[in-house]
Amino acid sequence: MKPVLQAVVLLGLATPTFSAAPEIDFDGRNKTSENTLSFLNEMPAAPVIPLANPATKPPEMVRIMERLNENGEFVEVIPEIKVNEAGKKVSTYTIQPNWWVRWKVSCPGNGSWSKRITYSWDAAAGGHNHSNPPPPPLLFSNSQSTQFPPNTEWAYTPSPINFPVMQGNNKPYYYWMWYPEFATRLVEWPEAYGACVSSREEWTYVKEDGLIALIDSPNSGYVLTGMLPQHPYNHQAMPAAITALRKIAFEYKQQFPTALPLRYNDFSLPWGGLFDIGPRPGHPEWQFWNKPHSTHRRGWEADVEYENVPKENFAKLNEIFIAAGARVVDEPDKAHWHLDFTPKTDKYYEEVPRCY
Repeated sequence: MKPVLQAVVLLGLATPTFSAAPEIDFDGRNKTSENTLSFLNEMPAAPVIPLANPATKPPEMVRIMERLNENGEFVEVIPEIKVNEAGKKVSTYTIQPNWWVRWKVSCPGNGSWSKRITYSWDAAAGGHNHSNPPPPPLLFSNSQSTQFPPNTEWAYTPSPINFPVMQGNNKPYYYWMWYPEFATRLVEWPEAYGACVSSREEWTYVKEDGLIALIDSPNSGYVLTGMLPQHPYNHQAMPAAITALRKIAFEYKQQFPTALPLRYNDFSLPWGGLFDIGPRPGHPEWQFWNKPHSTHRRGWEADVEYENVPKENFAKLNEIFIAAGARVVDEPDKAHWHLDFTPKTDKYYEEVPRCY
């Protein structure tokens, strides 16, 4: 990371909410999650009576999402326009899991105004078909800081989020959101009242782009395993990794025509992000919306089970893994091989591959 970025974003966090210093691009290994109230079925709050003169139409608030670029400068994230289920146009943003952004809001009107945000998660869109316990609320800061807020200014904040009275005449105000490690669609209903009056719906897609699914097909040399009701779609990966996994199965079948097919277990969830294992006997520390695992987030990793592979084939299969571009972590305690296809050019590339 360049020094200018370190000065902006590497802030030591000491409260129990965080476990280490944040990075500009988060990898999900440093922050703990908290499970609190459910916002899966949240709806817009009851409308607030505008304070402005009803005889004149007040202007709408201005709301801009900003991210820190590689030069240490905040730049606007331009939304796309999509249509919701009711046929209404909504502004949509796309960011990666565990990112934070700065929101800048202002009111062109003359006078005081305020706002609130009602929100809900659509975590099932990211592959999380579970809600007990519910996902944690948004990690939010209304510190009014133009730079990354101190740790004391962050809090998990349930819906709705109410803002103090602000002044119009285009005066900018800032607040911050630290989006979750798990992939989801965040649906927000921002409202303004007073010198500005607004009522809108906006979406933020928290996801890794570019993942595609490996499809189970007869005579392919592999079968897909590990699908659970909580995570029914667990075989998404980057196209290059999918191609490599197909090649591995083909080469293994060529070498051992009578062998049983390889068993491909977890890759990534449909939108990447945190692939929470959830409760397992003997592991009280394993919980939904939390680690493990910390890997399997970006579509470059896959697990191949020992089952169906005779021990005398292990060495040759390992050669096939490496020839296909995989870095191999052998995990006998889990009875599988962890394959890492992360390119060296990727910012998350690690010299020593790990599965944790």
